[in-house]
Amino acid sequence: MDSNKTGVIVGSFVLALGLIAASYIASSTVMQAKALQDATITMTGSAKATVHSDLVKWTGSFSRTVNIDQVKDGYTQMKTDQTNLEAFLTKNGMAATDYKISPVFMSQVYKQYDTSPIQYTLSQNLELSGTDLTKVEALPKHLQDLINLGILFSSNNLEYYYTKLPDQRVALLSDAVGDAKTRAEQIAKSSGLHVGAIRSASMGVVQVLPPNSTDVSDYGSYDTSSVDKDIMVTVKTVFNLEK
Repeated sequence: MDSNKTGVIVGSFVLALGLIAASYIASSTVMQAKALQDATITMTGSAKATVHSDLVKWTGSFSRTVNIDQVKDGYTQMKTDQTNLEAFLTKNGMAATDYKISPVFMSQVYKQYDTSPIQYTLSQNLELSGTDLTKVEALPKHLQDLINLGILFSSNNLEYYYTKLPDQRVALLSDAVGDAKTRAEQIAKSSGLHVGAIRSASMGVVQVLPPNSTDVSDYGSYDTSSVDKDIMVTVKTVFNLEK
């Protein structure tokens, strides 16, 4: 074969190899760039704050049991009981707008024996709430005053609430995102990468817990037994990764 033709063929072959190599390198670079562009890290962060309840609720009920022929008198007694209860609440600093007293409910008493008289229980419910925790907390301590008046009052436990929870939740959200980013940076550092912009974030359920409690729930929780509460929020975040 002519040496000139051989040189041309070899040169063309080398050139083709070069083009293939260049194409592979360019393609590989694009793929790596795209892979890096798509690289993300998912991390959950949390934030907590301790708050003091600013609302307390007190509920209870009072009742009388009467024979069937005494129902009318029973209603009269219930009216007197309600009047005395309202006077008790006023004496202890409660306004009429602080509470509600339900109408009278009447239910038949189960007869243990056929010879037992037919009886009915008349009852009313009290629901009271106030922002002055000290005043409301004092009410159950003075139930003897009601008993002395002949009122059969049954008290429930006080319930404590924090009315600024929505605002507190928003304030904690940014702290939770910051916590997630710090965690992500620690992991990314080991791979020689850096955490970039946040791609998405979704907030988890809110936990309102007694101080120092770890009794969280997948559906969220709201403790009403403690005056001081720990509010905890979580957020699931996705960050971009960069070189």
